[in-house]
Amino acid sequence: MAVLFTGAGASKPFGYPTTKEFFTQEFRGNLGELNNLFGWVANFCGSQPETVDVEAVLALLEPIQDFLQTPAGSFLAQRIDDNWAQAIPQLVQRVKDACFSQYGTPPKLEDVHRIYEPQLENLFWKRSCIPLFTTNYDPVTDYLLKFADKRGMPAFDGFNSRGEWDPSGYGKEKSGLEIYHLHGSLSWFRDGEAVKNLRVHGQIKGRESDHLLIYPGFKGNAEDA
Repeated sequence: MAVLFTGAGASKPFGYPTTKEFFTQEFRGNLGELNNLFGWVANFCGSQPETVDVEAVLALLEPIQDFLQTPAGSFLAQRIDDNWAQAIPQLVQRVKDACFSQYGTPPKLEDVHRIYEPQLENLFWKRSCIPLFTTNYDPVTDYLLKFADKRGMPAFDGFNSRGEWDPSGYGKEKSGLEIYHLHGSLSWFRDGEAVKNLRVHGQIKGRESDHLLIYPGFKGNAEDA
C-alpha cells in the first residue's frame, strides 16, 4: 500500500514558513520587552534570532513554563532575575499565537490542485484509497477535501458532515483519500467532551486551551497538549 506523509516542507509551496523561517521580522519587531529574552534563547540554541528553529525555542521554553507552574517552580520564580518567570510564559504564548497568524491563511485551491493532483494520480487514488498522514495543521488538508469533491472522489479526515469527530468513516471507501492529522489542526476544537472541526483556522480568544494541536517543539505526551 502506498502512503503519503507530509511535513513542513510540503506546505512551503503554499507560502507557509518552515520551522527555521518561523520568526519573521514582523514577529521579532513586535516582541518589545520580550526581545532580550528571545535573543538569549536564540543564542543558547546556537542560532541568530532570524534563523532560530521554532521547535528548538519551544522545546527549551515549554518545560520551563511547565515547571514554573509547580509549587517548586513558583518558589524559584520569586528569585529569578529579569522578571523571566513572567516573560517565559508570555513568549511561549506569543509563539503559539503566531502559529495561527502564520499558518491559518487559506491556500489557493488551484495551488492544491497543481501540487497534489499529480501525486494522487500517480498513486492511483481512483483505484485504491490513499492514506495521507500529516504533521501539519494548516488548512491545506481542508482544501484537499474540496479538491476531492470537485473530482468526485471520496475523502475523509475523521469528521462527519456536522464537524463532529467520528472515526467510523475510516476504512469504508475503496478509492479516494483518507487524511490523518498526527498533531491535530488549527481548526480542531474541544467543545465540552466533544471534539469538533470548526473548519475555521483563527484563534478563539479566551479559549486558547481548547484548541487541539501539538505546537512545534512539543515532544511530550500528546494527551497533555
